[in-house]
Amino acid sequence: MNNLAAVIICAIWGMTATILFFKAWLAFLGVLAGMIGLARGRNPRMTVLAHLYNSFTNCAFCSAILVFIFVLLFRVGGMGRAPLEVAAFWIAATVGLAVTLPAIPAKIDELWTKTNGED
Repeated sequence: MNNLAAVIICAIWGMTATILFFKAWLAFLGVLAGMIGLARGRNPRMTVLAHLYNSFTNCAFCSAILVFIFVLLFRVGGMGRAPLEVAAFWIAATVGLAVTLPAIPAKIDELWTKTNGED
């Protein structure tokens, strides 16, 4: 594969992997909040169960996509060995982190409110 194409693919994957990781992590936190919500019983059980199911499937899907694409690109495709590819991945991942990170606290609060009500 062309070196420029490999660098571009690694950069795109760097940003995408960061966003998928945070989506999977937030979904995992949603599963935890849902279990706490079931135990506390403040919201209707079916609402919390629906949220729990949604969070679990999002967590599983995002995690599976992360693993699949990492294996496909780096084990099967042989990418990530050249220093420029690694640098492109990490620079793009840092940009993805800077874009995603500011919204995380509000999303965590939203997860808690959906499953446990207002505290």
